Amino acid sequence: ETVAKMKVADGFEVKLFAGEPQVVNPIAMTVDEKGRVWVIECFEYPKRTAKGRMPRDRIVILEDTTGDGVCDKRTVFAEGKDFPVPFDLASGIEVGSGGVYVGAPPYLFFIENKNDKPGKFEILLKGFGSQDTHETLNTFQWGPDGWLYGLHGVFTHSEVSPYVAPNEPKASAPAVKMNAAVWRFHPKTKKFEVFSEGTSNPWGMDWRNTDGQFILCCCVIP
Repeated sequence: ETVAKMKVADGFEVKLFAGEPQVVNPIAMTVDEKGRVWVIECFEYPKRTAKGRMPRDRIVILEDTTGDGVCDKRTVFAEGKDFPVPFDLASGIEVGSGGVYVGAPPYLFFIENKNDKPGKFEILLKGFGSQDTHETLNTFQWGPDGWLYGLHGVFTHSEVSPYVAPNEPKASAPAVKMNAAVWRFHPKTKKFEVFSEGTSNPWGMDWRNTDGQFILCCCVIP
């Protein structure tokens, strides 16, 4: 019904690629090199999983195997119960480096892709805040410089640092403090930094390919 009411420019059309029950509560998505759509289904948002309950957030792969523009194959890649630490409020996803990067405060994860099943789980960063669950880390996107970029809202306060397992020496570098910002993470050096500060609640980003400039969607109240 929604598609039928959409008005688009001449030469364009809108199709429903996937709807319920193929995809439920989608909060973030990306497209891989095969044209498949990876989606985070977020069930508890904007609240955390209640104590005593198993986290239900999950990552699914939606695929069009016939080329007609409609999803006909759905694969559950990973579920909350698969993660080595509590996992919910997932809000960012991007494929690359032989796996998938997933943001779920307080962590940035990397999950190895083993034939569309999760391999090794790695916690890359910790310290992403969730004081305002509408403004957590989001909109993961590869930049033209090879860094993984993301966004972060103003009323959530983060102090991001490399994740260190309980039995390992603590990192010596100070945590990166951040609220309203565009941030970036280098997949090889593991360096994390604030690329740009400002805006209110950025949630949505793209590149202008002609000059590399950002275009941001910033959701603000009047």
